[in-house]
Amino acid sequence: MYIQQINPYEILDRITDAFFALDREWKFTYVNKEATRLLRRNMQQLLGKCIWEVFPEAVDLQTYQHYHMAVREQVSIVFEEYSPPLKMWFEVRIYPSPNGLSVYFQDITENKRSSSKREQHYKSLFENNPAAVYSFDLEGNFLSVNHAMEELLGF
Repeated sequence: MYIQQINPYEILDRITDAFFALDREWKFTYVNKEATRLLRRNMQQLLGKCIWEVFPEAVDLQTYQHYHMAVREQVSIVFEEYSPPLKMWFEVRIYPSPNGLSVYFQDITENKRSSSKREQHYKSLFENNPAAVYSFDLEGNFLSVNHAMEELLGF
């Protein structure tokens, strides 16, 4: 029986998640095609370069703290973050090793827009409802009330 050897990088180029690997000096050691598309950089602009030099704005974002914590504590971290320069939301999954980080990420911008529209719709229905509407926590404390409820309660 013949078993074909597959290049692991070929597999990473097949996945739909964006992926890159960083060494202990924060330099890109591998970037798949989806990552170059989402990051709007080509391989030559990334490979061998320090992530904090290529994306200096990331130093002021959660990304910087999360990457450092993952390396320091050797824990996997999942988070969502907005990238102002790229004008995109990302879901990021970080996996540390003693040699650096493996980072998978996806563009979730459209999901965030849809969620925001639903929240705005709900808020509008809640606030503009002519009936008294309220929400409360498990202890019975009011969390929010609409204008009709304020009038009904007198405050």
